Amino acid sequence: MAIQDDNDSQFWDQVLQRYATAKLEVSRLTAQLEREQEERDKLRKELAREKEEKSNATTTTTTTNDNTAATREAIASRATVDDENRAVDAQKLNELEAGIAQAEESYQKIAKKLEANATTINNLLEKAEALKTERDAMEIKKNECTNALRVAEHDLAEVRAENERLKGAEAQLAQARAENERLQAMIEKFASDPSPTPRPSGSLHSAIALQNEIERVYQPRVAALESELETLRKTNSQLQEERDHARREHELARTKLDKIKQSKTVLQDQLKGLGQITRHRRESVNSQSSVRITRSQAGTHTSPQSTLSSLVIPPSISSASQAGGLNLNKPSASSALALVLPNGKTLDAIDLTLSEDDVPTPRPAFTEVAVPWLRQNELSKIPVIQPGVPLLESENAFSREFMAAKLGGSIQPLVVSVAKQGTLGKERNITSYLCPGVEHNPWCPTTPGHHGYIFVGLGREKDWFNEPEERNVFVGLKKAGKDMRRFRYLGKYRVVRVHPLVKEEWESLSEHVRNTYAKTTKEKTKDARSVSAILGAYETGELSVPCVQLQCIGFDQELYTAMVEMNASYKPKGKSSSSSSHKRALEYDADDDSARKRRTVRGLASS
Repeated sequence: MAIQDDNDSQFWDQVLQRYATAKLEVSRLTAQLEREQEERDKLRKELAREKEEKSNATTTTTTTNDNTAATREAIASRATVDDENRAVDAQKLNELEAGIAQAEESYQKIAKKLEANATTINNLLEKAEALKTERDAMEIKKNECTNALRVAEHDLAEVRAENERLKGAEAQLAQARAENERLQAMIEKFASDPSPTPRPSGSLHSAIALQNEIERVYQPRVAALESELETLRKTNSQLQEERDHARREHELARTKLDKIKQSKTVLQDQLKGLGQITRHRRESVNSQSSVRITRSQAGTHTSPQSTLSSLVIPPSISSASQAGGLNLNKPSASSALALVLPNGKTLDAIDLTLSEDDVPTPRPAFTEVAVPWLRQNELSKIPVIQPGVPLLESENAFSREFMAAKLGGSIQPLVVSVAKQGTLGKERNITSYLCPGVEHNPWCPTTPGHHGYIFVGLGREKDWFNEPEERNVFVGLKKAGKDMRRFRYLGKYRVVRVHPLVKEEWESLSEHVRNTYAKTTKEKTKDARSVSAILGAYETGELSVPCVQLQCIGFDQELYTAMVEMNASYKPKGKSSSSSSHKRALEYDADDDSARKRRTVRGLASS
């Protein structure tokens, strides 16, 4: 506060000094103005007197016309001198008037400056008063804080004293507990002692009363804690059982999946062998169509049609082949695939008798995603979208050529950017969509409304989907033989990048997927290492596969219905004369290696 008072006094001293200086300056200028005005009045009087003398001289000249020429010349010379003097006096008078005007202007400026200084002084005075008021308020607040601090210190002292009392009470409680234990032991001893020795009744009654009081106060709390502990134990036991059950189900599902894969491989091999035998038999029948086999040689009269029908197929396999050769029912124990030769002998081609464990469980029309457990757990938290229209596997299958014609875009990339929209693309305002293939994106969903992952993010794609984007997704299904690859509409998805694959997840991928991805990495990132070296980098964790999550947020029923209707009447361009290279271009998968791409480009060029 003393420093602030010194600053205030210095400030006011400077203000008063400036004010005194300005006042002296005003007094000096006022005196100078008065002197200038007196000199001006004096000059004006002299000028008036000279004008009067001139008029008198003119009158004298008029009345004395008879004077001599010398007198006239003298008067003229004198008049000339007087005129020159008057001119000098007039110039001096003008200069004095200009100085007076300048002095008046300076005076006005000084007056305005004094007014401004007076205003500034008033503002400073008001500010000083405000600061003084604020200082007083701060002083009051400081006193209040000091008082509050004193009260807090007093309360702290009381709390400390209370703490000391509590410590003493805890010591007394510990002592009472020890005394209670001692009395309890004494009670038990007295209760178990059959001798008629006199007992200290006073101590016994006190111990019993203390024991009853302790039981009355603490027994409900102990009972509540025991009940809560028992509830937690039961909950923990239930959670452990649920965890064990989930683990068992997971292991069982994995075992079934392995069996299904093995059975699928076996059935594919068997069907492949069946196809080869059928083709050989058909060629044999066509080459021998003119040969007749008598009933005595073959047992019955056999035509080419009956010879083909002699290829015995179990009913379950026959019905499955009529449905597309995918859904195979469980054959009977005696089911076998036999081939009747022209000579009447039966050749056991393929035995389809399978044990119960080898028979694959029927799969749904839309296959599920084989995603690792942790990522599947993340997907399970997201609700599945149920399409509002019936979905048929035969209808929900579109070619890339059809999609490019109706939606727009190219038939090759996984992420399709539509530059020139088709009719349906304009109608639904589709500017981009995704076409991943399950062969190179095994975690991609295949059921409409479900969720999954794709592997996108190499090379210039590394910054794609860092922010969530919405895209329609068509998944490329596995090809059936030489048929064209078909794409299934899954719905509208929220696409966003998530954490890449860890080493264990990379190892869970099939060898084909890993080799293909290593080749894709070399091509897109321009890696100088060999494909085997890149594979090693993925296996050691040096490289990791970028991962993008597909979360279904809706199913565009109007888009799907329109695509199904258009696809029913769609005719591919140049279908009758399409070359094999053009077919390969339509079957292109964006995740194939560079050799596949080069073949596609050559096929397009040739077509």
